[in-house]
Amino acid sequence: MRVRLATVFVLLAFAAAGMAQQPEPESAAKRRIAAEHRALERSRAVLRGRCVDGATGAPLAGCRVVVATSSYRPDLERSVASLQPPAVTTGDDGRFELHVLAHEAVEVGMQVTRDGCWPRTARWRHLWPGEQVQLGDVRLSVGVPAAFEVRDDAGRPVSGLPLAIERMSFHLHAEAAGVWANRTAGLGSDRAQHSVSLRSDEAGLATSVEALPPGRFDLRLGDGPYELFEPQRITIAPADEDADELQVVVVRRRESITGLVVDVAGAPIAGVELEARVHEGVVGTARTGDDGAFCLYRVAQFVGEVKLRVTYAGRFEPGPRITGLAWGDDSVRVVLQRASTLGGARTLDLAVVVAGTGAPVEGFAVHVDGGGWRRFAGHAAGGALQLEGIARGRGRLTIVPDDPALCCARLRFVAADDTPALRVEVEPLVPMLVQVVGADDGPLGDCVVQVIEPGDEWPKTRLVDPRAGSAPTVFATNERPDTLLHRAVTDGGGQCIVYGIDGRDDLVLLVRRGDAVEERVKRVAFGREHLARKIRLRAK
Repeated sequence: MRVRLATVFVLLAFAAAGMAQQPEPESAAKRRIAAEHRALERSRAVLRGRCVDGATGAPLAGCRVVVATSSYRPDLERSVASLQPPAVTTGDDGRFELHVLAHEAVEVGMQVTRDGCWPRTARWRHLWPGEQVQLGDVRLSVGVPAAFEVRDDAGRPVSGLPLAIERMSFHLHAEAAGVWANRTAGLGSDRAQHSVSLRSDEAGLATSVEALPPGRFDLRLGDGPYELFEPQRITIAPADEDADELQVVVVRRRESITGLVVDVAGAPIAGVELEARVHEGVVGTARTGDDGAFCLYRVAQFVGEVKLRVTYAGRFEPGPRITGLAWGDDSVRVVLQRASTLGGARTLDLAVVVAGTGAPVEGFAVHVDGGGWRRFAGHAAGGALQLEGIARGRGRLTIVPDDPALCCARLRFVAADDTPALRVEVEPLVPMLVQVVGADDGPLGDCVVQVIEPGDEWPKTRLVDPRAGSAPTVFATNERPDTLLHRAVTDGGGQCIVYGIDGRDDLVLLVRRGDAVEERVKRVAFGREHLARKIRLRAK
């Protein structure tokens, strides 16, 4: 393995010592996180550039430059949110300079706007402390608002309809130097595309507030009662061309299932969330109003028997699925029973500890899907937590420790009146040094390395990130998705440290970089005898 021997020996000693020692106490973990927060306040990179007229190249005053930062790590979310840099406005020379957070777990986004011009954006997976990013000239060109009429298939105007114009690229990579452009997130892919939302008025006229670039772009409707019929794309003419007449967008009504959600006494229940599924997946979602009524629109064209499931019921029990439905049913009645413990819902007691040692884990988040999805995030003294509002029946929960060296834990539970406290054991993760090189064996920095716990081979689902902080995807009872265990970014020497489950030999390493194809390494082992790995990326 052609990696720097000194680095490898240091890491081997570190990793072996880490596995020999017990996981760090909770107090030590909190001190380490606090120190990282203080270091984050001092870690800065600099973005510099000049706003110029897209046609003449002359400097532009009055351009607003905004930077937003975010992190995929729950323990850094608050610090990152509180350290957002202020927006700047360019002067007569068109120049700007911003000092932004620089950390391998902090993503940076930038937007440049000016009245009458369409915006320009850039995004980096991360920036290094002390890095100087020279953006050069940021060209801002005059745009025009999009305008078109929305009518149904009978020619009547449709008001209040939300639409989106999609696949417009505002990114700066088209004219930027490759030194920094190749490090922007989503370059050259659909992730680098933008969309603009608009809504039709009472006369069916839809006009964008923003000035948009000329071109031909995709149209998309929301999940409401209408679907797009024709055209699927819309043309925005240049500012110096006058259109003869407004373009007309034709929509038609979607198929639907309507009904009522009530309690056992017949009273309507507001705020209940439902979804319609067929064998291939979810085809529609809805939420009941104050009168308990719901309308599920068909937003996907899967065929087959429709099953109705309550995904959130508040202090009511979701109940079993309703089967045998078909599109067009308009009198579905869903009866829910109030949860049967004191106060309208039962509680669930949790004790979260480190597997093998029993040490309490006090900093963590909990994602619960039982009587509706909810999330707890914070400090639980002694690792003990009491969750309220859990309906009787089957549920699922995910424990997400603040410490990235601890694995997330998922388990199913059955909530009943006599359910004992749940003891959740989270596995400590072990480190591995990964070096990513190119075809010439040279180190590759800014590569995203993911450690994945593989799920079922079929049906293959999308990758699930338990640390994302959003409601978990609902899977079939016997379905096991691919799960992200850890994520890191390689440094200038092409190296990073990732964490996996000790003793597992079936994990996956997925490596991605903006200017190389992704590389997936299967059946990767983690443990005392597997402390380093070298991965070669093939150039496009």
